[in-house]
Amino acid sequence: MWNLISRHRAALMALAILGVLLTHTNNNYGCFALNRLIVMGYGGVDVFFFLSGFGLYFSYSKKPQPLAFYRKRLLRIYPAFLAVLAIYLTQKHLWSWPFFLEMASTVGFWFPLRFHCTYLAWFVSAILLLYALTPLYWQAFKRWPAASTLGTFVLSGILSAVFIWTFTVLYPGYFHGYMLFIARIPVFYLGFFIGYCHAHDLPHSLPARRWTAAGMALAFVLGFTALQYGLNHYSWKELRLWGVLFYPYLLMTPGFCVGIGWILSKLPQAIGRSLAWLGGFTLEAYLLIAVIYTYKAEFIRFAGGNASLGCLLMVLATLTAAWLLHHAVSLAVTWLSEGTERLVRRCRPNRE
Repeated sequence: MWNLISRHRAALMALAILGVLLTHTNNNYGCFALNRLIVMGYGGVDVFFFLSGFGLYFSYSKKPQPLAFYRKRLLRIYPAFLAVLAIYLTQKHLWSWPFFLEMASTVGFWFPLRFHCTYLAWFVSAILLLYALTPLYWQAFKRWPAASTLGTFVLSGILSAVFIWTFTVLYPGYFHGYMLFIARIPVFYLGFFIGYCHAHDLPHSLPARRWTAAGMALAFVLGFTALQYGLNHYSWKELRLWGVLFYPYLLMTPGFCVGIGWILSKLPQAIGRSLAWLGGFTLEAYLLIAVIYTYKAEFIRFAGGNASLGCLLMVLATLTAAWLLHHAVSLAVTWLSEGTERLVRRCRPNRE
């Protein structure tokens, strides 16, 4: 069951980024069911966190060395983030070294002085914090996996209560991106726990696996129903403030990943390989939304005034730019790493 997630992890990332890209187009595609499905695409972010936690368990359990772990994660995330951040600040005429460093360090998200720029950095800020806490969390998780996971759920609930009280009582009408992070804490560590279950082949028995699958299906239905009720009866801002936009995906994401993994296993392998290729540069695509989606009106004009076609062209342009950025950053990181290694060898004293 869990092998469906590990086998199709990259393809699931691809489907998640497609959902996120379409959601951010904020376009009416002329069909209520399609519009609602696209609106729900922001749950792709929860899929990112879930799959990150799932993969992180295997990565850290195989080699629990904090420095090597940090180096690998930073090299994957930071170069692309810094490149997009520099482009964004230049594009918005906000460039200055102090501001760049403020955002690059993620201080600009956690302690914002200029609220208008925090959303570009929120995902990187959140995931880097979770990565930074992994060695400490690992010490507790390897002894009490279930209790540690439950503890993250409780922590998220407490932080949510503090957040809601702050922005309904102290600062009513104001909203900060903290909830974007707080609501994703449980799904990240749920992915970590399911990674543990996969590694230990849990549950062992066939009946228990069937009950687990049935439980995931029920959880998906409950989460989906709760989300539809919220979207039908409350405003987007209310749902966002109370976390209702995000928490249903805690119930939906595991079942979604297993279910889509099962569907992919029945489809021709070429489809899975194509999606897996697309899943290789999802981070860059997500970051570039802040840059490329600024030109939404231009894309629509290029499409002859057809908003839907223009938005789809914008999504395609974002994916193309993300692929180019991914390869450019990979080449730059490889070149710098090899150059640094050569320099270290030359500076190393001759011991012969």
